[in-house]
Amino acid sequence: MSLITPDLLTRFDVPGPRYTSYPTADRFVEAFGEADYLQALDQRKNGSIGKATPLSLYVHIPFCESLCYYCACNKIITKHKDRAETYLRYLTREVELHTAHLGVGQSVSQLHLGGGTPTFLSDGELRELMHMVCRTLIRPSKKQCTACNPRSRCLTWWPLPAAWVLNR
Repeated sequence: MSLITPDLLTRFDVPGPRYTSYPTADRFVEAFGEADYLQALDQRKNGSIGKATPLSLYVHIPFCESLCYYCACNKIITKHKDRAETYLRYLTREVELHTAHLGVGQSVSQLHLGGGTPTFLSDGELRELMHMVCRTLIRPSKKQCTACNPRSRCLTWWPLPAAWVLNR
């Protein structure tokens, strides 16, 4: 029995943005420091536009077991799965810092997973990542997607609460 069925191909055969480029590389400049970032977070939290505009999140875990020939992402090819644990610990800390400024329960219209995610992470690590994001930052929406190597398990497995839908 084939894991990739015609129905599965039809379901995921939809156009999507190149979300790995937000913000674009030319927006990262040395002159934008910590004070600027904190000001942007405060404007997001206290401004009328920030409150009304949902966030779009992109989670990039740059570890991959093998190179995908089409990939232009920042990545580290490794078989050392233990690297993910340390990375997830720092990612959790980063999300906690954002939550300290923005508060819990931000509206999120899109959640994208890319890089080695979810194929590099173990089932437990991916579940931990998604629960961390849910409990610290966001209210789920109907637009979650993942970028992954089609040779991997990612098209047949998705360990998320029922409120989350993988749509491409």
